[in-house]
Amino acid sequence: MRPNLIFSITFTLLVFSFFVNSCSDLSNLTRAERQKIAVSSFQKGLKSKNDGNNDKAIQFFKKTIEADSTFVSAYCEIGEILILRGDYRNVESILSNIPTTVRNDAKIYYLIGSAQFYQKKMNDAVVNLEKSIQIAPGYWKPSWMLAQLYFQLENYKYASDYLERLLEDSLSADNEKIVALSQKVNAILHVHNPKNSFENEQLRNLNQSTTVTRGQFAHSMVIEFRELSDGATTATRFLDVSDDHPMIDFYKRSVIMGALEPLPDGKFYPEYVMKRRNVAYYLYLFLKVKTSLNHRFEKETVPSDVEKNDFQFDAIRTICRQGIMTLTADGRFRPDEPISGLELMKSITIVKNLLETR
Repeated sequence: MRPNLIFSITFTLLVFSFFVNSCSDLSNLTRAERQKIAVSSFQKGLKSKNDGNNDKAIQFFKKTIEADSTFVSAYCEIGEILILRGDYRNVESILSNIPTTVRNDAKIYYLIGSAQFYQKKMNDAVVNLEKSIQIAPGYWKPSWMLAQLYFQLENYKYASDYLERLLEDSLSADNEKIVALSQKVNAILHVHNPKNSFENEQLRNLNQSTTVTRGQFAHSMVIEFRELSDGATTATRFLDVSDDHPMIDFYKRSVIMGALEPLPDGKFYPEYVMKRRNVAYYLYLFLKVKTSLNHRFEKETVPSDVEKNDFQFDAIRTICRQGIMTLTADGRFRPDEPISGLELMKSITIVKNLLETR
């Protein structure tokens, strides 16, 4: 039998004995004397825990409960140690079987709910975490756990509600993590809400920009062709962008929907400044997948500054023929110049119109 399993079984039997047996040498003591022993044992348990000796701490917390079976903090300390050890099943079974007068405590319900969350018992976890909030509305930990739970269930609206509450209260010790998850949730929600002020602000900034980054191009394409990205899976990973990045969902969807190609090195390069040739090439590939491209004009359109052996020549010529991007009066395309935000949005609008009429 594995050592961890032996420990788990032994420890479960030991802790359950808290609730059915009391030490005989305490039975003749007065309530005040037992309380004094409980407090002293609890303090020793905290010291042992702080020193990193959790096994010794558990023994002191056990003695605390033997002296005073209503000593809530001792139960909580045991629960926290078990959660740190990943012994979620025992946290749930032990704390659910303590006296009712003790169990009606916010932290007890939080620990039970946390153990259920880690075991993927999401419905049970919600019930206990909500009870914790009802008992102590100012206790931030169950709200943070619920935000993570709803995020895992892809219920981003509920996750956002809990995160907003946490950020408003500013009580959390995990504020950086909360801000990071909030940005990620809001970015996902913005994909499905075209009237969101965040999107409007991003597009306003883009219209005024003299350059467009790869990240901005991805964001614009996902926003403008939202219906083509709604069913897109987000299993893609990029080596240079973490899954906590607030714009990661836009980057993933842009690749899955065909607005951008995955790069051979597995990176996304969100800050890369797009050249006119890059935009023409990606819009060409996007349209080629979505519809058959026909010449819009009878007049031959050949950019004078792009060599015919350039691998993007056909893409640039076709995009110009469709009127999506234009040549200068002397027939130049200026392939290696950065595209402006305003020109990009005009080109995307023409692409949308082409798709709607086909």
